[in-house]
Amino acid sequence: MPAMSIERDAEKADGIPVRGLVIACYGVAQRVTFEAQVLPFAARVRRVVAEHLGEREACLPCVLACTSARIREQLARDGMPVCSLEEALQQCAEQGIADLWVVSLQLIAGSSYRLVERAVQDAQPRFKAIHLTAPLLVDVRAIGMLAAVLDARYPQESGRALVLVGHGTEGAENLSYLALGYALAVRNRADVLVGTLRAHPGVNEVLQALAARGRRRVLLVPCTLFDGVHRARDLDGADDTSWRSALERAGYAVDVAREGLSALPGMDELLRHELSAARLLPGSSEMPDELGEIDGSDGSDASGRSGEVELLDASGNDLFGSCPRPRSAASRFPLMVPLEGARCLVVGAGQVGARRARVLLRHGAWVTIIDPTADEDAFPRAVVEPRPYRVGDERDFALVVAATSNRSVNHIVGERCRQAGIPVSVADAAEEGTFVFPALCETDDVCVGVVSRDDNHARVAQVARAVRELLDERDG
Repeated sequence: MPAMSIERDAEKADGIPVRGLVIACYGVAQRVTFEAQVLPFAARVRRVVAEHLGEREACLPCVLACTSARIREQLARDGMPVCSLEEALQQCAEQGIADLWVVSLQLIAGSSYRLVERAVQDAQPRFKAIHLTAPLLVDVRAIGMLAAVLDARYPQESGRALVLVGHGTEGAENLSYLALGYALAVRNRADVLVGTLRAHPGVNEVLQALAARGRRRVLLVPCTLFDGVHRARDLDGADDTSWRSALERAGYAVDVAREGLSALPGMDELLRHELSAARLLPGSSEMPDELGEIDGSDGSDASGRSGEVELLDASGNDLFGSCPRPRSAASRFPLMVPLEGARCLVVGAGQVGARRARVLLRHGAWVTIIDPTADEDAFPRAVVEPRPYRVGDERDFALVVAATSNRSVNHIVGERCRQAGIPVSVADAAEEGTFVFPALCETDDVCVGVVSRDDNHARVAQVARAVRELLDERDG
């Protein structure tokens, strides 16, 4: 399989849009690793996508793109040119692809994935339809599936601790790794610890946790898609800075797994889930004008995008627990409660979070807002903490709203609040919360809340506008 593209061997049938695939990965700088691991995994992705779409694999045009300019330069010097994502998208557009699928091989929703998302959104007008998968460690079912794969691949052994080590990031996206650790913990894997190379918890925090476990053997497992430089240098390196060296100095017997996540059995099933949860980017002309008028419509994140990721398994149960929750607002009872003097927390001060914070303030609540970019002057009656969310922030609040633009953060806030019995609304996944935020239609003596039974935001806006007009006529 060439590094840059796989050409189709059949033309489209008349009237049927040509489908195409772009695989976006960060990449690995070593040509030998790229050829031995990245290319075979890309071929697996192509096969799974073809099966998902009901296409013959040989008839599905595919372009493999590397999002890291540094890695592309290194591979080009080694005689293996790989295109950028922008070049891959352009190539597909020039080939006449109408229905494009973009599979992201990023693990978390960090800066690399945001670049993918931005490039795909910019390219959207060139395609009739474009589908984008989420990072592999974003929604709860994907995390639960990977936890099951790791549980099977690395079973418990007496006296041994299993330490998963991801790359890590200083942003809130780092919580995805902690969510994976939690998913393994609920599978009774008390032997598992999760660490990161570039963030918290680092090797020192892992050493402290190991001391409390009473296990003297450690298996380090790279929580990266491919077995490359991070395993060879950061985990298994011979110098004093590697994790192996740090653990051996502390008296542990250390082994290091020499395989990335892409080599594990069960990854095809995880890819199928990602495809089933891929979101379709609509054209701007298809976006309802009323969407911006919804006062806290359920199912949108802080950027106003609707959440389309399925977060329940086939039985309707959350992969982190056994609490069935409704998939939509259909079974929600419109309970009105007083908020005067209630301590409420809003995590995320983007478009949706700010709107919901103002609604709570208007109804007499004492509101705390947590967001690294929050403007204190914009919320003079609220307590504003300009910092990222920290696990435990939700304690002692009567009501919580999770409205960040990060799927992992919103999930963890919702999960912790539900376990603690705190009413919570999760902006980008209504089914993860215990209540939904309605569009509000208010006068001095009347308050009407509107939600839809099928997450139809345009319908909510239409009904809310009609109710407001009716109330205005009554007051007039």
